[in-house]
Amino acid sequence: MLGLNLNNQLNWSKHIKLLKTKTKLRLNIIRAISNRAWGANSTIIMRTYKSLILSVIDYGSIIYGAAPESILKSLDPIHNQSIRLSIGAFKTSHPSEANTPPLEIRRNMLIHKFALKRLADKDNAISPYLFNTLPPSIHLTKNQPISTRNKKWLDTTNTTMPKLLSPDPYIYIPSLENEPKHQHLNDPRNPKHRANFCDHKIIYTDGSKSNIKTGLDIITDEETFKLSSLEINSIFTIEALVILKAI
Repeated sequence: MLGLNLNNQLNWSKHIKLLKTKTKLRLNIIRAISNRAWGANSTIIMRTYKSLILSVIDYGSIIYGAAPESILKSLDPIHNQSIRLSIGAFKTSHPSEANTPPLEIRRNMLIHKFALKRLADKDNAISPYLFNTLPPSIHLTKNQPISTRNKKWLDTTNTTMPKLLSPDPYIYIPSLENEPKHQHLNDPRNPKHRANFCDHKIIYTDGSKSNIKTGLDIITDEETFKLSSLEINSIFTIEALVILKAI
């Protein structure tokens, strides 16, 4: 993975050392803008921290999170100090006052989020290995795979992996050769296409936008529905609205 540094022991100590050096330099920016006399407010400082430091720590954390706990904890002081500077707290204050989870919990949340995405895509090459829960005796005590760390997180939080619906609920019409260009694929004018959906009603939708208003059209075999509005919306909103109206 681009941006991750390995060493001979595969304990990620080199990567985390470089990560600390990089984030410590950026921590100086947080110190500068957190000045009580003329600095930014807590919201701006927190956003700056998430953009400049937390994003760097998060990158690749589902992989280097297999490092020993003692090495991973070396990143905690940077996280904690940034939180204290953001909310203007004392050095003795606990970072939880900012309603921001510790890095350990955040890494587990990112692993779980990654697992859910792979669960929704069973054709992904990593899916069989991601959910391959081996017996505990086989699991390594160090450099544990993502599946082991995800299972530990689920057991700790008493959470079960949800059963997702099939990600492929649509019917795809194969390309039709030797047909006019405008009658390829899912063109409703194609008689072969209409034969496959003879019990369905064909509805055409379109959304448009100008400098002063937005509009939408819904056309069926029986009627035509048009609507314009003086409210300026994005084209994405209009396209979604016209589909909603058609349904």
